[in-house]
Amino acid sequence: MKEEYKDGQYAITILDKPVITNTRNPGYRMVSRVADDMKRAGQYFDPSAREYLNHMEVFVVDTPMVNAFSSIGGVIVVFSGLIDYYKQLEAAGKITSAENVITRVKCND
Repeated sequence: MKEEYKDGQYAITILDKPVITNTRNPGYRMVSRVADDMKRAGQYFDPSAREYLNHMEVFVVDTPMVNAFSSIGGVIVVFSGLIDYYKQLEAAGKITSAENVITRVKCND
């Protein structure tokens, strides 16, 4: 992750791709809901994990790459291409909920 000051504002990049910071972005909102659900579930099953889960950071990278990963320190990264891919499958009726699939992908990490 890299932070740069560019054109009068800070820009965050991961793998030289821009990170979506607009909280109104549908993909950003979806991944935030998934992370919130993961935090609630984690705290329910292991209350001692509350401190760790409350510091979890979520990033949505603006790239067509279909991928996601987690890193040490509670960092979750989802590429917008993964979100778009599952939204297309949902629109085609091949899956019932893109958000549920994203949740399963991230819980696997």
